[in-house]
Amino acid sequence: MTTWDEEEIFHTGEQYFSALLQDISQAQISIDLESYIFTLNTIGKVILKALEEAAARGVRVRVLVDGVGSSDWNLQIIHDLNALHIHARIYRPMPWVTSQYGFLSVLYYTFRIQKFFRVVGRLNRRNHRKVCIIDHRIAYLGGMNVSQTHLKRYAGNQAWRDTSLKVVGRSVEKLQDAFQHSWEDRRPTSRRLWMKRQHHALNSLIRLNNTRERRRRNRLELLERILSSSDRVWITTPYFIPDLTFIRALKAAAKSGTDVRILLPSQSDIRLMGWANRAFYPVLLAQGIRIFEYLPTILHAKIVIIDDWITIGSSNRNHRSLFHDLEVDVVVTKLESLQSVISQFHLDTKNSEEITLRKWQGRSLLFRLLERLILYIKYWL
Repeated sequence: MTTWDEEEIFHTGEQYFSALLQDISQAQISIDLESYIFTLNTIGKVILKALEEAAARGVRVRVLVDGVGSSDWNLQIIHDLNALHIHARIYRPMPWVTSQYGFLSVLYYTFRIQKFFRVVGRLNRRNHRKVCIIDHRIAYLGGMNVSQTHLKRYAGNQAWRDTSLKVVGRSVEKLQDAFQHSWEDRRPTSRRLWMKRQHHALNSLIRLNNTRERRRRNRLELLERILSSSDRVWITTPYFIPDLTFIRALKAAAKSGTDVRILLPSQSDIRLMGWANRAFYPVLLAQGIRIFEYLPTILHAKIVIIDDWITIGSSNRNHRSLFHDLEVDVVVTKLESLQSVISQFHLDTKNSEEITLRKWQGRSLLFRLLERLILYIKYWL
């Protein structure tokens, strides 16, 4: 596996956005930014101002936001940004956003059943990536959206705990290709050509899931790494709805003597998700898998540590990331990055409550029923 020329890990929004704005101000060729959530207040305005200044000095600037995550974006905003030479698009917007007939378009799709289900199928697949590519060589990515929830100056002590990173190197070209496909909303490289490249992709530093085959390969590789682990499997995720195969892999690793730990939020930005996460506690705790709930604020980081192999990105351990949404994760390669991520995991678990099987078995019957009922809609979570 190759290595990045440079890596920098950010565990706070202040670190991340400060570095991002610095590189945006020094961009010379292009800036391509895609974000699931792009708020239009506070930090969003700061980012747009920096992009406007970059465009004014001749840098090609493109912004792609998701139609669900950034639902407050509309055609007027796109028009205003284009007037500032910021090329902007909405990835798969809701039908009424792009229709001059507003909500009447919903009725139109409803009465045309076949078209309705086709539209719903497309809308179910979202762009959940958070990436900024600068001059084809620098990339910022991870779990942080363009949102004030990640910054203490706006959210105070309620600022989310998240992790993102900056990488520099030739592998950024894969992110550039993925952005272009999403920008044009078209399928990526054909299956035949992709299969020819697959032996190179297996050891790639970039983990994309924009084809069915890539999703399958990424999943199989993760399972194989868990099963062959010898030291640790530490997972940080805000949304934990694993399938049976993933659970079996974790149980097998724990049984073989691997230190398996799962770090989850005590409070979630999606209320149903907290109950869904906890439905899996009994079966995991019974196998010696340690579970921690982060207490200070919402935990939003998505990190996998298997021995000394680490990925950071946008992928959750849930059905949406596995089957529907566009995601990207990056393998870190530097010793300093490894140390930084492991140190942060220790700090996060120190600020968490460890859940024990005895304590969990003592919860009320009502909560047990709610946890089980939520799992019936896990496909959509």
